[in-house]
Amino acid sequence: MVLDEPVIWLLRLGFTALALGAFVSFLPTGRTFLRILPTYGFAAIGAAALAAGAAVDLARGGTVRLGALPLLPGLGGLRFEMDALSAYFVLLIGGLGASCSLYAIGYARRGCGASLAGGFWNLFIASMAAVVLSSDALGFLFMWELMSVVSCLLVMAEHKDPDVRRAGYVYVVMTHVGTAFLVGAFLWLYVWTGSLEFSAFRAVGPSLPTGVHNIILLLLTIGFGTKAGLVPLHVWLPRAHPAAPSHVSALMSGVMVKTALWGVLRFAFDLLGSGPAWWGGLLVGLGAVSAVTGALYATQQNHLKRLLAYSTVENVGLLFMGIGAATLARAGGQGELAVIALAVVLFH
Repeated sequence: MVLDEPVIWLLRLGFTALALGAFVSFLPTGRTFLRILPTYGFAAIGAAALAAGAAVDLARGGTVRLGALPLLPGLGGLRFEMDALSAYFVLLIGGLGASCSLYAIGYARRGCGASLAGGFWNLFIASMAAVVLSSDALGFLFMWELMSVVSCLLVMAEHKDPDVRRAGYVYVVMTHVGTAFLVGAFLWLYVWTGSLEFSAFRAVGPSLPTGVHNIILLLLTIGFGTKAGLVPLHVWLPRAHPAAPSHVSALMSGVMVKTALWGVLRFAFDLLGSGPAWWGGLLVGLGAVSAVTGALYATQQNHLKRLLAYSTVENVGLLFMGIGAATLARAGGQGELAVIALAVVLFH
């Protein structure tokens, strides 16, 4: 459709600029600043273009199919599309990514972090956007893993410090534990649908047997909860955030953990139909524990980044409480209350 073209072109511009930024960071040059300025400059342009495309899509409404990215023969391609939920999260990723990229220029000029980290920074923004644009499980897992790997490399940018290396090891272990649970959930869905496309999950998900539905929800809760930093799966977060460069820490706390929130919302309120009341109660309980734990630990910190890390744990807990409350309201037939709860989650 003609109305889709501005969105598609803005997204193409965004991903192209991010690819150029990643490429420039690896060019051999005698002066580090000749890499820093274009690397993070392209990142800011690319992130801003993604945010603009998302804003246009939110204004016009509807779903934009972005096509498929070829992968390997026999595996098909990675499919992407933008609907209202994806557009909202791309808007957050692009907006914060652009501002953090501008800050990163000065941060990198002071010699903070490895100069090649700029390439990973561009890939980090692109992979987060691609995660929430994914419309099939294969594409989602590919981009989820790319996001996890490049974020780990960014955390370990100052790898000469043994504490930084230790934080990176804990992070990479925990993120792959979470990914393993997500793979398990997708395999269960593949067995029952015969497909890895989200459209097939959406068609069959609400009619899954109760036991299978519950198992998949538990696997997804652990998988996404690990990335979000939900207690007791948060052990990586207070270690990784203080170790990461400041702009990386800001983007991880501000939007990376929110990709897990996107996953919970996508599956619980879209692909699998309405979640049961017990699951809503579980999310409220886990969220409450996370909120209280994060707040208590935050008050005891004298390291600013660690304080912000525990603040992230607290706020993630509040968000999961909101999702749980929306699930309980929906299960009880209180649609208006569910909408209010979800609005609070999205605008928190």
